[in-house]
Amino acid sequence: MKRSTLLALAALLLVVVAPLVAQTPAPVADGILGQNEYVVSFDKLGMKLGFTLSVDRSTVYVAVQAPTSGWVSAGLGSTRMNGTYMVLGFDAAGKTVISEETGTRNGHTTNSASILKTKAVKEASGRTTLEFSVPAAKFLKGDNIDMMIAYSDRDDLVSFHGKFTGLTVQFKK
Repeated sequence: MKRSTLLALAALLLVVVAPLVAQTPAPVADGILGQNEYVVSFDKLGMKLGFTLSVDRSTVYVAVQAPTSGWVSAGLGSTRMNGTYMVLGFDAAGKTVISEETGTRNGHTTNSASILKTKAVKEASGRTTLEFSVPAAKFLKGDNIDMMIAYSDRDDLVSFHGKFTGLTVQFKK
């Protein structure tokens, strides 16, 4: 094979393989919402939100930072509470609590099995940040995930939320 053909094939291979190798690193669940840590990020109702879908589409990474010293939650699978898989968390003076729950019509119940891959919650400067990752297959609808997010000013898992909203997170392939 001619040297010019080999060089052309090598260049083509580099163009095809390089994007696969240079992927965005997975977010780290440390309770700190870093700038540019998540592929999709925006503000909603005073909350900072971050989302990343892994390159192989197997894992979704979620971050919710709310202006509260109480609990923060994210529910996946619906924009309404009923039937939503929920992760609730708070940091009470360094004692952290993270719970997986299922939304009911007017509340939620603790899940018997855990699907969390990573998790962290941290309170600092009057803001609570919850970060976690879960398998995406159960929640991904095409390139979207329906969610609800909420927060309260209390460090418990039962107080009514002060703010909440439903949303659809759009991931691009």
